[in-house]
Amino acid sequence: MNERTEKVADFITAYNTKLARSTAVNVSQVYSLANGQPLSLPYFSSTVHAGFENPANDHIEEEIDPNGYLIDDPNATILIRVKGDSMIEAEIFEDDILIVNRKRRARAGDIVVAELDGGFTVKYLGKHCLIPANKKYPVIKFQDMQELRLIGVVTGKMKRF
Repeated sequence: MNERTEKVADFITAYNTKLARSTAVNVSQVYSLANGQPLSLPYFSSTVHAGFENPANDHIEEEIDPNGYLIDDPNATILIRVKGDSMIEAEIFEDDILIVNRKRRARAGDIVVAELDGGFTVKYLGKHCLIPANKKYPVIKFQDMQELRLIGVVTGKMKRF
């Protein structure tokens, strides 16, 4: 193991320890991905209509592995459960599970998970701020001496009904 790899491993260990101890602002739980077998589910080529059923739309086009569809890089991905309503206009609601890529470079306009002064939040990344998707919350402007670290870019979400 080279020096850079050791530093990355040390950072990940320290980061995971910190996550286990921290309290969340808008994010209540962080999940690691399990390295399991691929899961394939049937994917129907037909669309779902809110009107009358089309009897010809019942064949399977292919099978899709939800992990492969939702997750670009399993080694760089974490799952985070949302708490709060600051991103509802981006259709991110309480108890949704966000798929977060820790390696993807964040750009202005991306939805990111950030650690801000010891708490976690999910917001749009602005040029010098974090922007909520709910008008009842203020924009968070970056301040001097404020501790801010981007955890990753949100690449998707999962929701149960």
